[in-house]
Amino acid sequence: MLQAACNNFKTLATLRALGGAAEACSDPSFMLITSMWYTRQQQPIRMGLWYTANGLGIAGGGLLGYAIGSIKGALPSWKYEFLVIGALCSAWGIVMIIMLPDSPVTAKLLTPRERRMAIERLRENQTGVENKHLKGYQVKEAFMDSKLYLFFMLGLLSNIPNGGISNFGTIIIQGFGFSTLVTTLMQVPYGIFISITILICVFLNDRFKNRRCLFVVICMIPNICGAFSLRFTPVEYKVGRLISYYLTGPYNAAAVLFLSLQIANTA
Repeated sequence: MLQAACNNFKTLATLRALGGAAEACSDPSFMLITSMWYTRQQQPIRMGLWYTANGLGIAGGGLLGYAIGSIKGALPSWKYEFLVIGALCSAWGIVMIIMLPDSPVTAKLLTPRERRMAIERLRENQTGVENKHLKGYQVKEAFMDSKLYLFFMLGLLSNIPNGGISNFGTIIIQGFGFSTLVTTLMQVPYGIFISITILICVFLNDRFKNRRCLFVVICMIPNICGAFSLRFTPVEYKVGRLISYYLTGPYNAAAVLFLSLQIANTA
């Protein structure tokens, strides 16, 4: 919400950087919470269910952005967007602080017997529930593990194009020749498509065992096709270029499986 008070690039860039740093904690936190409550077999579907909020957020943000963009007030429309969405996020953050249990061990909504059951069902994970102590030998062990570097490169290489597609999606669509307000509405089907592909991917992954990496590859194929189509489709074919942009959405389904791979292979 403070970004609505910015009047120059320096303050806006500083707050954006701080916001990005705070947002970077979200996925690791969700992964830890998921691993504390669900078995390895259950984790991909649960992660897929909460990750659909990414697509629904894009769709809802498109509708909200269109509504906010129609406001004729004393402030620029982009400042209203920071104020409205910032207020909604802050309110939901308060709800999460109050309602979300820190772990099964301290969940107030569960009886002592239910807490023991919640912990016992995770025994097969062989990862424990929660450990807040940093141990030097475990840090060394992590850096000696080849999977750490494979996951790092996987996340780095996949998020480089994702950063451009997600963060500058409205600019990409506007470049096809649509107006600013219409551009925000064009994000609605994109977000819905992302949510649908995530759900299909995680349920297929649950149906076919030990095929997680295969489904990652399958989900990346539309992205590659969409990227090539965006590059080579003539400028005058606006609808074709828009469809090509939409094809980049299934990356998010692959991202869910990336995340589930990490917590499934790490104690």
